[in-house]
Amino acid sequence: PSTNSTNMPTAPAGTVVTLSVKANAHYTFSGWTVLDGEANDISVTNDQFVMPASDVEEEATFAEIQYAIGTTLTHVTPANDNPKTAGISDNDILMAFDAETGYQLPTTIEVKMGNALLIADDDYEWTENGMLNIVHTGGITAPLYITITATLKQYDILFMDDDQKTELALVQVSHGEVPSYPNATPTKPSTDQYDYTFSGWSPALVAAVDDAIYVAVYTQTVRQYTVTFVDFDGKVLDKQ
Repeated sequence: PSTNSTNMPTAPAGTVVTLSVKANAHYTFSGWTVLDGEANDISVTNDQFVMPASDVEEEATFAEIQYAIGTTLTHVTPANDNPKTAGISDNDILMAFDAETGYQLPTTIEVKMGNALLIADDDYEWTENGMLNIVHTGGITAPLYITITATLKQYDILFMDDDQKTELALVQVSHGEVPSYPNATPTKPSTDQYDYTFSGWSPALVAAVDDAIYVAVYTQTVRQYTVTFVDFDGKVLDKQ
């Protein structure tokens, strides 16, 4: 990960030797290790050391530059301790996310490395259960930016008549929304004995947290009839 050189191939004992090094892209220089002929450490200060009366061995140490992994999460939380940084040797990064209660993770997300938009299925894999695997060939060479926006869950609400066979309406509502019947007030035909008046739904309408079925409820009342008594000539004698 570097180009390494000194200002002279040999030096007399007691000479101050200056070392120089240039790290390759995406690496940073960490420090020097210089050993004398008996493998003793020689102190290096500001890239300089005093030449001993023996050959020396020099080794430069480098570290990968760690680029930040930033996330913009809307109604989404990390599912575990996701990595916060990555470097050029990281070409298989696994992260996990959960949607907040009442929300669902999206089918697509945005992943950028620096200003470059990464391509789904080529540079990363995203599943709707919240697993993100960044498999960018060549490793991470710029900060990562991940944007995930969850949406409210949608539920099917079925309204049925009291025979529990006749479908009156099917609507879709968002999580936390109280459903409402979209049509005119349900009615039930009277019989010879009873009239029916719509009185509500069973169970009572509540904020949606899942698919649900509501059944119409009717109040039953005995039908009232008027009996008219008439004479043979059609004269009304009485009404009851």
